[in-house]
Amino acid sequence: MEKEDLIYLAGLIDGEGWVGIKINSLKKEKKSFVARLSVTTTSTKIEKFLRDVIGGYSYYEPKPEGNRKPRWHWYLGRVTELKNLLKNLLPYLKCKKKQTQIVLEFLSIRKNRGDPKKEILYKQVRRLNQ
Repeated sequence: MEKEDLIYLAGLIDGEGWVGIKINSLKKEKKSFVARLSVTTTSTKIEKFLRDVIGGYSYYEPKPEGNRKPRWHWYLGRVTELKNLLKNLLPYLKCKKKQTQIVLEFLSIRKNRGDPKKEILYKQVRRLNQ
């Protein structure tokens, strides 16, 4: 990815994005966690940029609650792509730098089954995202 795109993406994430760890709702029997990067936007051009340049997934929400505009939700959750992208974005992030560092730490231990550090990191990043 070009430096210009990384800088632009860092601004999008700082302003409209979310970098965090979620509880995996697919694993009901045991608490597990997943890392995710997402951006919510009302701009079709931004959603297209994210999909074309980075990949990931998106879905359209035509009628949000209240008096809100229709919007796109884009997210990236595949571990390898997420880890590489976050490492490359780190120097350019201003507001979401700490969350990104925590998520990268989480990704480095994610295969350690039952590691209590995962829940600690989840709580740290959750507190920062409130």
